[in-house]
Amino acid sequence: MASGAAMAHVGAGAQSAIEPAQRKSGCDVCGCGGGSAAICDRKDHLAVETRGNFATLREGLLTGKHSSGSGSEKTEAQRRRRLIRILACLIAISAVPARAQMDEYSIKAGYLYNLTRYVTWPEGTFSSASAPLVICIVGKDPFEGRLEQAIAGKTAGDGRPLEIRRLNGDTVEALRGCQVAFIGKSEKRNAKNIVNAVKDTPVFTVADFDSFAHEGGVADLRIEDVRVKIDLNMAAAGKANLKISGKLQQVSNLVS
Repeated sequence: MASGAAMAHVGAGAQSAIEPAQRKSGCDVCGCGGGSAAICDRKDHLAVETRGNFATLREGLLTGKHSSGSGSEKTEAQRRRRLIRILACLIAISAVPARAQMDEYSIKAGYLYNLTRYVTWPEGTFSSASAPLVICIVGKDPFEGRLEQAIAGKTAGDGRPLEIRRLNGDTVEALRGCQVAFIGKSEKRNAKNIVNAVKDTPVFTVADFDSFAHEGGVADLRIEDVRVKIDLNMAAAGKANLKISGKLQQVSNLVS
């Protein structure tokens, strides 16, 4: 499958949580393409971004050191105006419901969608050009409809449709029929068995818990400083005969 153009989400309209720092345009959190180059206008994304930057603002206020501007900025009046702006940010955050401030599984749904654009599966993976790319949720489903929202009206990188399947105690054959397999936290103890079940099969396994990529899975998603980070095992991807876009590699923590 051919990889797509530039990316970035975690939200119902996810197109690019995968490429936050390097991307020139589009939402840092969800990649929906809306808003400024840093962030779109979704309140939940605004809260996540603001929380992530608040520590820097607070440090500048307390120390008088700012990341930009001339020495004249250090006057008392300007520091007071800066304090007012920071307080305004805090008020904006407090007005957003706690769930919206960090909707973890909207963000992770965006990552799963982006995998269909930045991973290429080997020739012969699909029975036809119109066959769907299958995203499987293995174990307890934490998304509560967010994944359906994330892929609604979208296609994979090569234009084929997307399909979601939920697997609970299914056969190895069912697991091998997935192109992306999201391993839920409920399956953490069974993770090694799942990796062995799809060994040498073009299945992009990605877990909802850390250490999975270190233990032979292709990737895992984890929370760090209110952001979702991805660990990527390129050796495991190679064994699965999957080609990973350089863009995805650049924004991932590569492990072995």
